[in-house]
Amino acid sequence: MKSCKYYFQNGQTVQTEEAVRRVRIIEKMLSYDVRTAIWSHTVMEASNRIIPPGLIGFETQFNHTYQGIHSALAIKLTMDISRIFDTSNKNKHPREKQDKASVQVLGALIIRKDVQTELLREDNNRKIAIDEFVNTSQKTDVPGSEEQMALKRVRDIRTSRLAHSLFDEVPDQEPFYKDLNLLLGIAIQAANYAAMAIRGENGDFDLDVEYDYENAEKYFIATLGGLQAAINQA
Repeated sequence: MKSCKYYFQNGQTVQTEEAVRRVRIIEKMLSYDVRTAIWSHTVMEASNRIIPPGLIGFETQFNHTYQGIHSALAIKLTMDISRIFDTSNKNKHPREKQDKASVQVLGALIIRKDVQTELLREDNNRKIAIDEFVNTSQKTDVPGSEEQMALKRVRDIRTSRLAHSLFDEVPDQEPFYKDLNLLLGIAIQAANYAAMAIRGENGDFDLDVEYDYENAEKYFIATLGGLQAAINQA
């Protein structure tokens, strides 16, 4: 581990060079995690649209297995979203000093004027993307907002049931599927603005959504045909 003198100046803040280094690393990791979440989500969406309607009128023992696959995807997406928005209590641990590659930590770094100066030195046209990213990264911090409550439900189930099994910490309310949809939408926006602000490139996440859904749709159409054939032969 590098000396703390490199990371912090007078024990107060991350030095500019280190802050910019973290910004670049976090953006790459965030981009990867968002693409992974998109994949999880599109597979779930395609399976829901094709398999259940396609098995209406069929009596099959495969429902149990299908439900298991769907539950595994839902758990994976929940963990993806939790990782993308992972942050410790900012009152105890300032976000810019946290080692989490999340939207909020990136927001705490990129809002700094010295970091923006370095990014704008490469391309002065990135200012709009920087501002849009900062605004997007703060949506889950608005007290009582739909975004904040959705993230709380996702974090609670992650902490008490997925990452751990805490018998004295039962979630007040389990997350809704719409919570995952909402947070994924914010994550895609944030990752795209981050790519434009830091690399000067469009993240093209919409292309990921389109390709992943089309691929998953073809897969589940083929799967449905196999299930129907197996049921008819039983």
